[in-house]
Amino acid sequence: MESDKSNAELLDSWPSYEESLEEWHKRSDERRWFSAWIENDFTTDVLKKITLPVNEDGLRHLDVGSGEGKACCELLEVTLKQHPKVVCRSVEPMAGEQQKFKDLVKERDLGGVTFEFVEQTTEEYEKRPNVAADKKFHLITLLQMIIVVDDIEKTIMHYHDNEMEKGSVMVITLAADETPTRLCEPIVAELQKVQLKFSADVRQVLERNHLNYTQKLIPYRIDVTNCFDDSSRQGELLLEMVTIVPEFGKRAGSDVKKKVLDVLESCSKTENDKIYATFGFDIPLPKDIALADDRMKKKYYGNNVKVFLHQWREGNDHNRSKVKTLEVSYPERRKQRERNRFSASSF
Repeated sequence: MESDKSNAELLDSWPSYEESLEEWHKRSDERRWFSAWIENDFTTDVLKKITLPVNEDGLRHLDVGSGEGKACCELLEVTLKQHPKVVCRSVEPMAGEQQKFKDLVKERDLGGVTFEFVEQTTEEYEKRPNVAADKKFHLITLLQMIIVVDDIEKTIMHYHDNEMEKGSVMVITLAADETPTRLCEPIVAELQKVQLKFSADVRQVLERNHLNYTQKLIPYRIDVTNCFDDSSRQGELLLEMVTIVPEFGKRAGSDVKKKVLDVLESCSKTENDKIYATFGFDIPLPKDIALADDRMKKKYYGNNVKVFLHQWREGNDHNRSKVKTLEVSYPERRKQRERNRFSASSF
């Protein structure tokens, strides 16, 4: 790795970040899958598990790494059907992305939402001086931002310990382990500005904190045709997002680029003269457990759409709730791989 830079320094050193992100969204159907989860499952999987009382000010929602706000707005639209008043605090370090969020709010029917916009990285936000006195949140969402945080466990446990209380729910979404981005990491490690985090890293944090879960993989596709065209600016921008390497086209040698393209090709198929690479996100499904020690006297849930979801409730080892049996449908190849993994270790 070139250097041990922070999240903020990564963004500062990535002049085309917003342009690259826009190209990623344009070529990907990731949002379609996320929107389907919001429409079909968000109320059941998340909102109905919030038991922290909601006062006259409304449900408090903290969204960290909001970007341009499209995902957050979709969540809010569904939330308003259950809670007519919502206070949404958005934490986003990129001024341009936050302005897009503010512009989007004007276009959406979100009249019941009071917004608080904070222009900071998560690390800056976690160190704010009034954190202890601040009101707790009913819902915390960390959507696709964990991948570049400075300290994944510190960040997750900060929100767990300082921003939540009994009856709150936190949702974490993150790329699956076997995406092209993860497979390319050994190839481009010397060029990356930060140590990337993936689903396995979140699992380790959850396991250390005694969160049991099962999971399934939901794939989505990206049109990477332009990545194989050396003259394509769009292809260069996509490769920056695939590898999380700023200015990849300028900084990567021909040998490194060839290896990255080989990985993309191995994860792709051609349809109608277009090349589609398969990416994916993990969906942890709930396992209800109760823990005995004082710090962990809660029930946890893991769930959904690139999502790790957990909820605070009281409980102990002598008074466990019944665990619901959930059927998980895996693609056949991954099913066998998961059987092998589960036989070697228990999550």
